[in-house]
Amino acid sequence: METVMLLIREPQIAAFAELAVADFEDRMVTHLRQVFPEACGSAPEPALRERIQRAITRAGRFGVVREYDVCLYLQVMVVKGDGFDEAPEHAALRAILEDERQSASVRVDHVHALVFSAGETRAGEA
Repeated sequence: METVMLLIREPQIAAFAELAVADFEDRMVTHLRQVFPEACGSAPEPALRERIQRAITRAGRFGVVREYDVCLYLQVMVVKGDGFDEAPEHAALRAILEDERQSASVRVDHVHALVFSAGETRAGEA
């Protein structure tokens, strides 16, 4: 049996990455509308997609790149506000996100647990 090598070029990799991001956005739009109906239920889809894209970018600054972890970051962002990671009143959350002694997954999970264990499940609560 002959082994065939599959060659994937950069444009193909980029296309696959774009499809993966679009799929993640689709799932997160549905997720946000289900989990945060008051804040996201009637929001236009393009606005939700922009918010998801901001979450991907902002989470990435802290090394948060796994889908599950970005979802946790996005949930915190909905509750605390899009710029929570720069807001002085949330300096403790930012410090956790910046603490590289732990993995990005552990850090974002810790931030999420703090926010949601405090009963802050409604968007906009500070």
